[in-house]
Parts: sequence; C-alpha cells; structure tokens
Amino acid sequence: MKKINLKLKKGYWIGISLMIGTIVGAVTDNIGIWIPVGIAIGAALETTYNK
Repeated sequence: MKKINLKLKKGYWIGISLMIGTIVGAVTDNIGIWIPVGIAIGAALETTYNK
C-alpha cells in the first residue's frame, strides 16, 4: 500500500484556529478575546507540527 504524504502550507493551523476563534467569539458574544486566543493557539500548533 502506498503512503500518501501531504505537506500543509505555512499558516494552515493559524488560519484554522483563527476561524474557530472567530466562530466561538461570535457565539459567546466576546469576539475581542477569542480572536487573539485563536491566533495564539494557531501559532502554537504551527511551531509544534512544523518540527
């Protein structure tokens, strides 16, 4: 069986986390705190998965 190796583009996790943070912020009506939280989580995921 052939293994498929996908390489994610730079900024993928930051974008995903930013979208999730925006959605959570809109639902909880506190978007000002969730956008930076989403960016911070995305940056942490980027550095973790790109090693």
